Amino acid sequence: MRLAELLDSKGRAVYTIRPGDAIRDVVNRLVEHNIGALPVVDESDKLVGIITERDILRLATKCPADLGAIHVRDYMSRNLVTATPNATVDDAQSVMTNRRVRHLPVVEDGKLVGLVSIGDLVKVKLADAEFEARHLADFVMGKYPA
Repeated sequence: MRLAELLDSKGRAVYTIRPGDAIRDVVNRLVEHNIGALPVVDESDKLVGIITERDILRLATKCPADLGAIHVRDYMSRNLVTATPNATVDDAQSVMTNRRVRHLPVVEDGKLVGLVSIGDLVKVKLADAEFEARHLADFVMGKYPA
């Protein structure tokens, strides 16, 4: 399965944040939408970073100050790992595992078109494994015509 198909099934809506927004805004948005990361986009909606729950936790241990006074641009990850919609779920899983990231922005022609999490990929892989197991069991039990 390609990421484009995964995005078609899960939805392509992506919540984002701006570099000048406060960390408090990130926390509120993460909680409001029950998500673990926000891509950071500039005024022209170009992807410039990502900020995650882990980034917030690291910040909280270093600087437990007012989260309203600290900006996203100061703590977002700038070295982005991205994928294209044509990448396969296996390719994305390999990249995410090797680069130790749990959220992968999907970019096409320089534009953010989706975001997949490691949980999204695991769900697809589990569904594929269950499908295959069901069909193998049917085959072994002789439920297929000869």
